[in-house]
Amino acid sequence: MSFEIYKTKYQYCISSKNLLHITKQNFGYVPGYDEFMRSEAETLIQTNDILGYKTDAEENYWINSGCPTIFVEDKDLINDLFIAKYKTGLNAMLAAPFPIFSFSFPSKTVINGVELPPCLVCLSGEADIYENMTTPYDEKYLGAEFTPKPLTNRTFLSISYRTKDGFLMNKSVIIEEVMDIINDMNEMGDAKCFLYDQSLNELESKMILTLTKIVAGLLIYHSATEGKGLRKGFPSKTIKLPKQTTRVNYIGMSLSNCNEYTPKQKGSSNSGGYKILSRESFFRNLQADRYYQGKFQNEPKGSRWVYVSGINRDVDEYTQGKA
Repeated sequence: MSFEIYKTKYQYCISSKNLLHITKQNFGYVPGYDEFMRSEAETLIQTNDILGYKTDAEENYWINSGCPTIFVEDKDLINDLFIAKYKTGLNAMLAAPFPIFSFSFPSKTVINGVELPPCLVCLSGEADIYENMTTPYDEKYLGAEFTPKPLTNRTFLSISYRTKDGFLMNKSVIIEEVMDIINDMNEMGDAKCFLYDQSLNELESKMILTLTKIVAGLLIYHSATEGKGLRKGFPSKTIKLPKQTTRVNYIGMSLSNCNEYTPKQKGSSNSGGYKILSRESFFRNLQADRYYQGKFQNEPKGSRWVYVSGINRDVDEYTQGKA
């Protein structure tokens, strides 16, 4: 088993023989990252490529943040979270350990009929995106502010991945629609078209939809286990690093299963002694004020989740004990 790390546009260009040849022709040599990005930014604005501008700004934000990368080590955990049930509620939301980061999955991990690629994830409000992502990008590579200050502060979940041919696929969804998507995915009904985009073919749309459910599930799992499954450091397995990088260029984190969440077959018991009634996982969003007191008083309301499936204990009693 091995892991592949998400490649930025620049990393992909210098890793691909054909693209490297084209880049050398354009510049006369192999440009450095900043020179390459400045040229790209000018071209994107001239051609009015708003999606390209957005994804380049996201990748630059990730690099400036130290390239946080979360390696998901457990294939069973990924599958469990994909098929899990999620009870959201009116003000349910997600929280992440970083505003922007990448997920890397074990090689040949197939979920919902697609092999999962590494993906870049940005979970931020519009004000943070403007202040920390687009404005620094504009000032450095365009020499002037290009993106207007937002009038609202909606939270978006943006997911990007590269196809095997190197094409970048991206979808940004407001957090309220993400909650709808994970509910609709529970039934795999017609509402999955929330993520369909005319620029994506059926397979690409299926990939984005699958990644959205898995990313949301992993963030919910992180909340429900209070971060106990996430630890600093790289996995012991082989890691395929992009060209011209070493592990020093990344903030490595490993996410694995932990005793807080151990779905087992019907009739077995977890490490805490609670009887597990079902293999299928169920998570509930916590919205009552009492769940945001004490050590959780600084957590945004609606951002906490709890794993409740199959535990022979009242949900409120269990979560109050945690709070």
